[in-house]
Amino acid sequence: MLEQQLYLAIDQGGSRSRALVFTHSGVQVCAGLVEVSTMRSGDRVEQQALAVKQSIEQCITDCLAQLSAKQQSQIVSAGLVTQRSSFVAVNRNTGEPISPIFSWQDTRAAKQLSALKLDQSWLQKITGLPASAHFGASKMAWCLQHLVAVQQAQVEQQLLFLPLAAYLAYALTDATDYWVDPANASRTLLMDINQLTWHPQLLTRFGIEAQWLPKICATQADYGALELAPATSSLRIPLRYVNGDQSSALFAYGTPKPEQIAVNLGTGAFVSQIQHLSNTQQQPKHGLLMSVVYASHQRCLRVIEGTVNGAGAALSVMSRQLSVEMHELQQVHNDDYIPIFINTIGGLAAPFWRTDLASYFIDEQQASAPAKLLAVLESIVFLVANIISLLPDKRFSELSVSGGLANNAQLCQRLADVCQIAVRRVEQVEASALGAVWWLAGQPNHWLQTLTQQVYQPTYNPKLSQRYQRWQQEMQHLLE
Repeated sequence: MLEQQLYLAIDQGGSRSRALVFTHSGVQVCAGLVEVSTMRSGDRVEQQALAVKQSIEQCITDCLAQLSAKQQSQIVSAGLVTQRSSFVAVNRNTGEPISPIFSWQDTRAAKQLSALKLDQSWLQKITGLPASAHFGASKMAWCLQHLVAVQQAQVEQQLLFLPLAAYLAYALTDATDYWVDPANASRTLLMDINQLTWHPQLLTRFGIEAQWLPKICATQADYGALELAPATSSLRIPLRYVNGDQSSALFAYGTPKPEQIAVNLGTGAFVSQIQHLSNTQQQPKHGLLMSVVYASHQRCLRVIEGTVNGAGAALSVMSRQLSVEMHELQQVHNDDYIPIFINTIGGLAAPFWRTDLASYFIDEQQASAPAKLLAVLESIVFLVANIISLLPDKRFSELSVSGGLANNAQLCQRLADVCQIAVRRVEQVEASALGAVWWLAGQPNHWLQTLTQQVYQPTYNPKLSQRYQRWQQEMQHLLE
């Protein structure tokens, strides 16, 4: 009977929205995909809220259209995963957006945040995070200063700041109130990671009132029922899971193994080391984060996490600048000259947390355009490897990679070579959606049994090692 049940996963990422239907054992049945545009101007990165909502409605419609009426009726629940630090201001009464979506990549409020002079140690104990303009709080304060519609909603007592997940959970369902899960709530920089509540002192420091924020609930809860297009209006699919994309991706292949480090490679890259498998909770050091990845009334699962902002985003930006397509990387041979790229696209995240540095190449004169793009790819490897070297628990022997960039064999092999650790890539890389379904299906034992895996064993690559050492030296000099 369980195998007849189906689950809908909605994955709203930086560049696209996806809807996928899976069986109880994690087999993908169908999928719909709609691209989403992003507006970039300097340190400002925005998306249009209604356009994102409509993209999700369209990809759900496209996905369900591939199913028979019987299959549609077998969908028992849905999950939603989104970019964690993105948010939008809305009118509480109408639910209508009164601001663009401020992307997690947006750092326009960096100066305002710096002026607060927050005690980093105090802040990290409360939130698990450093003071960074990538997180929502400083951008909310910016909205209060600069956006007339937000100021007006404040005066009328109708203002709400919603993490993207909370906005979509309300806008796509018949919910009558605004709720957010702990993973997305934490990325506002306003949540107490231990109590899973809004922190009064932080609200005061940023000038945010608790009534301007949604209520925090469990990762798995009753978020309402999806309001679907007329063609499928007879369906009532309850939304029972909301999480951040990276938080959900950690569970794509079931319970994380103690010997594995999870590396999700998408628009950004995220390195996660699960903490509930350890006898003691270790505090993050060296600019790493403590992140909630799942919370219920019975337990709260956390990870030590490191983030790279310029992963897929960096390749996309530099591919356009260099007029080189990704497939042209195959033209670059090991003996070709490959420069060093200092990748600050989207701002330097863990462990550096700097938003004021420009990207640049070192010794690029001899390099071809494809070699330069390969240097950008290697910069992602170097940033990820640097985070892995800082993880507190060294008892791991394997990197488990997922996400769209995990399809790039050159990246996977270079990551194995630099870290001198085996890199395992599972055939199905829709990790965020899979993680949602794993929880919705009750953590089934017979999960993804038919998928193939590829393991990249570390090899001796002295030229790559030399470039990594040169990169480390340049980063140390840059940040002195």
